[in-house]
Amino acid sequence: MVWIEGEPLPVAVASVRAGQRVLCYDRLGRGVRYSDILAVEVAASGAAQWVEVLLEDGTRLEMTADHPVHLAQQNHHGHFVACANELRPGTDGLFVLKVAPMAVKSVVPAESASPTRVALCVGQPDRHAILAAAPRRNGCDSMPQIQALAVGSSDTPHSWNRLVTRRTSLECGSEVSTSPRGGGSAPASLHGDANRLLNGDQMGLGRMSLSSSSDSSQKLKGSSEDDARVMVCTECKPEPACGDRCLGSRPAVRGEPMALSSVLQVRAAGLSSLGAARHAEGRCMPCVFQNHFQHGVRDKPCKEGIMCKRCHADHRKLQRVKDKTGWR
Repeated sequence: MVWIEGEPLPVAVASVRAGQRVLCYDRLGRGVRYSDILAVEVAASGAAQWVEVLLEDGTRLEMTADHPVHLAQQNHHGHFVACANELRPGTDGLFVLKVAPMAVKSVVPAESASPTRVALCVGQPDRHAILAAAPRRNGCDSMPQIQALAVGSSDTPHSWNRLVTRRTSLECGSEVSTSPRGGGSAPASLHGDANRLLNGDQMGLGRMSLSSSSDSSQKLKGSSEDDARVMVCTECKPEPACGDRCLGSRPAVRGEPMALSSVLQVRAAGLSSLGAARHAEGRCMPCVFQNHFQHGVRDKPCKEGIMCKRCHADHRKLQRVKDKTGWR
């Protein structure tokens, strides 16, 4: 007996059709939900081996010996799915309709009273376990037992291990890699001239080394730990003590290397761009692209965004003028 969407009472498995939705236990959402039935296969019982699974709370269900069931915990093979005849009484636990794992009390061979056997295939078999119940043995087949047992879809792979969510993606399989992807090299700005590395008080990157195939290691350029620090100076005086290595102490030059940590500090300072550090003093260089966008001349803002070395704060509309040296 299974629960079909739209039916007031559970129905026999043999009457289920493909396209209906059956009540399942969702291992990912840790609850119950309806899942689409993709296929229904009815075959003669024949020489199939049957077992009767009895749980500690009295819930019992007959199924074929090789039918997959979802386990509450990993078994001795490290799997979360096992055949019914492989269940270990007193060790393995199965889910019931109460959505709570229940210990297996016994698994014994059984003779099926039905001449046919039915196999259901539901969507996402790794995720959904069909909730099935055996009819009462007093002859009233329309009223199943209160408790239902969660069994796997007939096409559930026995090698399946678990579902794992990483970031916003869902991964399933017996082996899930947890190692980070992508390169682990230092930012490009740390490979430039030591005089271009910025100084600061907080984010110390320390001394780092890079490995290559030709030599074992090559230290980054920079004579001291101060050369590997970054800060954004928003209150520099006309003669700042930090010199030219402090962002905002002089007009920025396009194409100059910039560490990622300085960009993060610009965001924390609430600046519109890297070049807006000296806007309050009136000593910044406005970005013509952002300025024209702000005044409706362009339909797109500056493509460099907050990483632009020019000021993105509000300025009067910039006009092109021609002098003796040409247009500027």
